[in-house]
Amino acid sequence: MIALSRNLQARVASGTNVVLGIWLIASPWVFGYSGRAPVLNSVLVGMLIAMLATLRLAAMHQSAGLSAMNLLLGFWTIVSPWASGYAIKSGRSKRSHGRGARDCARDLEHACYRD
Repeated sequence: MIALSRNLQARVASGTNVVLGIWLIASPWVFGYSGRAPVLNSVLVGMLIAMLATLRLAAMHQSAGLSAMNLLLGFWTIVSPWASGYAIKSGRSKRSHGRGARDCARDLEHACYRD
């Protein structure tokens, strides 16, 4: 019973990360980002998050490393507004923090549940 609920939790968390990765890809156009760095950052990191979460879904038993990489990408999503120089612009850093925090929380949960 516990193993089933952990597997279900990991699948739900991975599915959520896929959705968050897709949202990160779409966000530059939804919110009208200007400048190449924020757009490329969102698209590339979003693609990586979605791909790693999809791989996690496919290989549930050998995926602790994937979760760790996704966790690092979540941290990058939080820090990237300052690293890319768009932290001052309205709302962008808050949205980035929210996506990054959600991604980090999901991946930390993944890392704790090694099957």
